Amino acid sequence: MRPKVRALSAVACLAVVAAVLLLAGCRCPETPSAQPTRVAIGFRRVAIVEFFNRTPYNEPAQQFTEQLRDKLSAWTASTDVVVIPRSALPTLGDPFITGRIPLDVLVTLRQQYLADAVVIGSVDEHNPYWKPSVHITLKVIDTATGQFPYELAQGWDAAQDTVRREIDDYYRRNYGSDDCRFGPELFVTSPRYFLRFVADRAAQRMTAAL
Repeated sequence: MRPKVRALSAVACLAVVAAVLLLAGCRCPETPSAQPTRVAIGFRRVAIVEFFNRTPYNEPAQQFTEQLRDKLSAWTASTDVVVIPRSALPTLGDPFITGRIPLDVLVTLRQQYLADAVVIGSVDEHNPYWKPSVHITLKVIDTATGQFPYELAQGWDAAQDTVRREIDDYYRRNYGSDDCRFGPELFVTSPRYFLRFVADRAAQRMTAAL
């Protein structure tokens, strides 16, 4: 009978451990994925103008601007990415309303800031609460020609299964980094981390197009 008792005890212990893990909400680390190779794009320096904020919250535009700079730098090879405050471009206006970029703004960006391209964008909608969501609009403008080599208008919602799969993929690719030291659930609870994930998605698409 003793072997049976030992076997039952072992099973009971395993059941208790499993129950504790479930109650604690633990999630086993995902298998890390290899980081993609950085992409060489046709611009040596890209300036990101501080994004317009069309939300009732104060921080998302500033946060997304900085995070897009970081992620675009991470996805590109030999490209310098800088942030320009809108206050440095007083004649810019709102290109999404006027439908135009003043020529003097492009000249300033090219001559004073040595930018081959500029990113103009806005945070259109943002829900910072549990299962956050955001809608981003952006345009890339070649400062030499005034052409638009890339445009994006898209929303991401952490409540959608497709977005959760993208978050899991982002977590696997960045496993072990500061971004992911608290697990993938942080990206559906923290608005700042969710915006960082969205910035990565936008930067990857931008570099693939450029």
